[in-house]
Amino acid sequence: MNQSAPTKHRQDVPSPAGLFPPIAPHEFISVIVPAWNAERYLDRTIESIVRQSHRNLEIIIVDDGSTDRTPSIAEDWARKDPRIRLVRKGNGGVASARNAGIAAARGRLVAPCDADDLWGPYKLETQLAAWRRAGPRVGLVYSWSVTIGERDRVWVYGDPFEEEGDVFLRMCQGNLIGNGSAAMMLRQAVLDAGGYDSSLRARGAQGCEDLELYIEIARNYNFALDRSYAVAYRQTGGNMSSDLRQMLRSYDTMMADFLVRHPENAADFAFGRACLLDWLRFRALVLRKPGL
Repeated sequence: MNQSAPTKHRQDVPSPAGLFPPIAPHEFISVIVPAWNAERYLDRTIESIVRQSHRNLEIIIVDDGSTDRTPSIAEDWARKDPRIRLVRKGNGGVASARNAGIAAARGRLVAPCDADDLWGPYKLETQLAAWRRAGPRVGLVYSWSVTIGERDRVWVYGDPFEEEGDVFLRMCQGNLIGNGSAAMMLRQAVLDAGGYDSSLRARGAQGCEDLELYIEIARNYNFALDRSYAVAYRQTGGNMSSDLRQMLRSYDTMMADFLVRHPENAADFAFGRACLLDWLRFRALVLRKPGL
């Protein structure tokens, strides 16, 4: 995807180096797993996190009012691994669940993973290495993702993005990160950005909470890139991001909110919407294929 002509760069801000000591190779990381009626895939998701080569972590599973075996699966894992704990709450949507996990997190770094996605075993280790190479202004690091279907068939859409550093304009033009499981972020950067926007669900526009947060973080921080396919992002006929019209409605609502605050970026968002339409058309074709 080619980047359109820039309109206006983010405001320059003081380096956060004085606020955040350098990230250590063995930094304690809080992994956040929002889960709602996730019994089909949750075991495998947790297993992929437990097996991380980076061991200094906690895993916070946020049960968002599930009516299936999700809480009992999480409790079984917590009995086996002291790094795991369960937070239970009423159903409020994925943004609310992620925010609850971040509020409970003890680490300076938070890494969300949706309850049907998978991580490669070195995901956190290679992200930490990329972060440390990138310098003190970093507030987020992301890895490349493959997409998997219900039966674990794998596909990749296009060439991977390679942008890092000041990516604010580029994020206005499209989601470099692609999903909610590929990023690791400074917890304070997430809080400064206001967390995930849970109001989108109340307005019937759930879906782009992660993109909205990433854009807000990009206004004040650099992004780092881990050049490895470390995430398997699941697309099924039943998960939220497979509802293509819903995703477009969510994007339009998020875009309208953002442009109230930053009307100078209207051209960038228009370009991003065109790219999103192209991507959604491709996904509509993929999701109709049997045997995925």
